[in-house]
Amino acid sequence: MTFPWRCLAGAIVSLFGFSAPARAQEGFASNQLNAPARPSPFWGLEPATELRDAYSIGLRSSYLNGPVQFALAAPSETATRVPVVSHLWLIEGTFALRLAEGLDVGVALPWNAVQTGSGIGTVTGATGDLPTTAIGDPRFSVGYGVETESFAVRGFGVVSLPLGSPEAFSGEGNAHGDLGVALSYLDHEFELSLDLRAQLRAPRTLGLYRLGSGMRVAAGFRYRPTPLASVSLEGYLAPSFESQPSALDEESAGSPLPAELLLGGQLALDRYTLGLGLGAGLPLGSRSSLTGGGGALSPTVPAFRALLDFRATF
Repeated sequence: MTFPWRCLAGAIVSLFGFSAPARAQEGFASNQLNAPARPSPFWGLEPATELRDAYSIGLRSSYLNGPVQFALAAPSETATRVPVVSHLWLIEGTFALRLAEGLDVGVALPWNAVQTGSGIGTVTGATGDLPTTAIGDPRFSVGYGVETESFAVRGFGVVSLPLGSPEAFSGEGNAHGDLGVALSYLDHEFELSLDLRAQLRAPRTLGLYRLGSGMRVAAGFRYRPTPLASVSLEGYLAPSFESQPSALDEESAGSPLPAELLLGGQLALDRYTLGLGLGAGLPLGSRSSLTGGGGALSPTVPAFRALLDFRATF
């Protein structure tokens, strides 16, 4: 098997801001909260501190309830939310390697182990069921940071190769990536962190929504009452750069705003860390007049999420 140089070149082009023409009726990865390749005190924030040991390995198991639900206009000019992916059990394997002080690289391999739902045919009219299992887009990351006793800052980039299936909602269908910076204020008992990134994706239209590139702002707070245990609270907003299409008129199309809040806890024993977390999507998007107005969950955010994470450093 030859290395996919064309995919890597496409990812580099995407990272520098060039986008492909808009595509219609294509799926995407149903999980938008990816596990960092490195050990992190948070679920979706890249760590700002450096990797202390030579390398780390990890395994994350997640259950997502309703990760993909789209509003579809009916002939009666009312919209119904269709559970395109109703339930998802996701497994992600991670590996990170310390190359020098402050410099590290990593890889993450996602797998939609079990999923159920009506599938993309509900939106596109195509035939075929949602595959029960599917591999995802592997992610490759690099980061460099500096830190003092109380502050840490780290720039990072993530490139994903299109090995997953958009029709199975396990991949984006094109090379894509993130560019961002992580910042942390460190104290003996608590940590405040920010993760600011640009998410570069090829645009596509699905149902009443247009998806594509955007930004993500994430913040987290961790409290560590003992050296062995910690609890954390984090949340993120991911506004899109794409303008939304009108479904029936200018007032019909809602504006999705992916947002999620997560609560977690970690137990650290020597080189090993075990984490447990719960999360829920926040209805911060504007609901279209088709569905009666008011707040609505983004179609790319699960109603509920449960996570179990294991990391080891050597």
